[in-house]
Amino acid sequence: MKQSILFTLILCGALWAGLPDKSRYDLPSDLRLSKVSGDIGPNESKMAENEWLSATLIFGGYFTLGTTHGLTDKMLDDRCGLTFGHPYAKTSYPVFSVDGVWYKTEDIINDAVDNLPHASGDTLYMESLLPGRLIFRFSLILNPQEEEGTVQINLSVTNADSVTHRYGLGLFFDPALGQWGDGRVWLDETFLTEEKLITAWPAGLPLTLWERDRSGKGLGMDINFSEELPDTIILGNWPVFYNDIRPAYQQNDIKKLYDLLLKIYWAQESTAPGQTRSESLTVALREPDFSSSAFMRWDLPTVFQIDNGRLFPRSLSSYVQLTNTGQDQIQEAKVEVSASAGFETPVYINGVNLQPDDQKTRKADLRSNLVYEDKVVEVTARFMENDQVLDELSRMVFMPATPVSDTGLVVLLDSLIVEDFPKVSIRFNVQHKAGEYLIRDLSRENIFLYENSERIADFNFGKDTTGGASTTDIVFVLDVTGSMSDEINAVKNNIIEFTDSLAERGVDYRLGMVTFLDTIENVYPFTTDAQEFQDRVAEQRAHGGGDTPENSLDALLETTKFPFRANAKRIAIWITDANYHENDNVTSSTKQQVIDALLLNGITVHSIGNTDYKSSYYDPIIQATGGDFYDIYGNFRDILLDISRLNSAVGYLLSYTSPNTGTNSNTIDLDIRYEGLGGRLTLDYSASSRSEAEEPLLSCYPNPFNPRIILSIRPGKYIEGQIDIYNMLGQRLKKFTFDPSQKTKISWDARNQQGQQVSSGFYIVRLSLKDTTGEIVNRTARILYLK
Repeated sequence: MKQSILFTLILCGALWAGLPDKSRYDLPSDLRLSKVSGDIGPNESKMAENEWLSATLIFGGYFTLGTTHGLTDKMLDDRCGLTFGHPYAKTSYPVFSVDGVWYKTEDIINDAVDNLPHASGDTLYMESLLPGRLIFRFSLILNPQEEEGTVQINLSVTNADSVTHRYGLGLFFDPALGQWGDGRVWLDETFLTEEKLITAWPAGLPLTLWERDRSGKGLGMDINFSEELPDTIILGNWPVFYNDIRPAYQQNDIKKLYDLLLKIYWAQESTAPGQTRSESLTVALREPDFSSSAFMRWDLPTVFQIDNGRLFPRSLSSYVQLTNTGQDQIQEAKVEVSASAGFETPVYINGVNLQPDDQKTRKADLRSNLVYEDKVVEVTARFMENDQVLDELSRMVFMPATPVSDTGLVVLLDSLIVEDFPKVSIRFNVQHKAGEYLIRDLSRENIFLYENSERIADFNFGKDTTGGASTTDIVFVLDVTGSMSDEINAVKNNIIEFTDSLAERGVDYRLGMVTFLDTIENVYPFTTDAQEFQDRVAEQRAHGGGDTPENSLDALLETTKFPFRANAKRIAIWITDANYHENDNVTSSTKQQVIDALLLNGITVHSIGNTDYKSSYYDPIIQATGGDFYDIYGNFRDILLDISRLNSAVGYLLSYTSPNTGTNSNTIDLDIRYEGLGGRLTLDYSASSRSEAEEPLLSCYPNPFNPRIILSIRPGKYIEGQIDIYNMLGQRLKKFTFDPSQKTKISWDARNQQGQQVSSGFYIVRLSLKDTTGEIVNRTARILYLK
């Protein structure tokens, strides 16, 4: 059963990999291709324009609509698309049926007479004549009955045969309002977010579309139907429905709308020889809504592809168009791009200045992540000035599943906990390429969990911070030189949410602070009062400095003097935009002395710093202590919230509620997908099982150690044993294999596999034992090496 689930996942990715590249249907204006090949160029198209609108009719019956000046005097509705690819694209077109078989006009090109587009004033039309069979007519009329900003679309088929036929008519309409936009359907007083089949459209009700679904809604249009209402309307995604011209609707696994296509059908009717079947609708501009303080447009593609087994594009330069629609100047504003999944975010565009009615375009470089099941991702851009949101734009992007292997990863069980059944918890690690290093950055997207072959989607997942994380002492080590004003304010403005996040996780926290320039300026003792700590931060004023480096090393040393609680996890949050003095006229401290002192006191250092100094100045300290680096010019709220999750551990903890409370024996399958590789852990348990999490299979003494540590294994019925030692980056440094029936103590002298001495810091020991039944048992421990 599990194999079939995996095959379905891979097959689904392969199917989505075949989605059409929509850009092939958007034709450049200088294209000159032969109609014999089925391609077209502007020489085989006609265009009509008036004060408000323009339309193009293309050989083969394809059409596009756009604005000239729209309904307002604002530039935002000038020369905008109402359909995709205006003025030359092949994604909107009429269809017709004859006795149950549906056709596009290009299907009859070789047999038909004429088929070329024509123009007459504000009217574009084409006629396809199949002698002795039928005549199909299609027309676009701008400004019918002098209605401003309106296009009438007419379709008809005349029976030119000597017998009665059943004819149906339909229209594929690919809305793309604005520049780079897409249609958002306003239905039942809300915006439609998923595919929908409508079989009875209410008389007199327009089908309303807007460019956007929040802030100012941008361009809008109403599609109004004549007295003959359509029998079927399908609101779906263009890549899925574009090539199926029938009025059939097949529900898809991906229901969310990301690239809207309207399929409108009038049912087949019997038509006698010489009679004509006609239908029409009108597209009418609505008054645009540019009511937000600013207005954004974005050329982010709606569909990513799989190219040679890889997601494409991985790196993308997109462009955000920013317009000041208010009366005041916008100064030093920024755009923040975030995503629900699928992209490395947040991404920032800083330093935007706009006069009223001014418009600028800025580049946003995005990098996509691999996803392991087809999904539609919401990507949001927020335009902000002084933390006030001026405008917000949301785009939906389809990301296909990356094909994955079943091999390449080893999922290592630490412990299975079912004492509180139906709550089930799994502690585990993931090893890359047969043990070369441990994976440190798994997310929910990498996890596929099943119990008794049933997919479990509702689970909690994160780093395993048990054993000390619930009691935490945190010291902020804060640079207060003149360039740090924004960062000081960011800490002040986000510290309450930071402490709330700790409290929600049940963390018993204390907060302290050291402030510094070239000297230690102030030391603030621990407090449990978040408001008091915020007030302390608010007292800080960025001053002095003007040159680099600063005295981070002495400030970090000062952190080691705090009265940490014996059972507390100890964290320093080091915030600076500069490099630091070392063993000079400002300080006698050296980097190694500071690292040793931090390790001796068990302090993990997280750095919020300048990327220019990361590798040479920050990495030696944060890597030795097991901390993480964050870009100081990123979003402080997200940075602090990430640190509040206490994510410095290498192992993972997954918890869920079993749906199988009526059975005593259950099977868990934990599948991991990571960078195209895969691995599986299969576990059997019963509701009466007891946790083995605390079994003393592995003990390490002395700890901390220098220069040697003894790793002791409790004797048992084991036939194979292996110990791997990893650094805090998850890289394997040393491997021991042994016969556990003969040897239960391993000595490590702090040297790697090549005999080189390792640096001071924390290390992970992983023990793997195979018993006489072939079952693998794993345990991990954390050790500290001090020079």
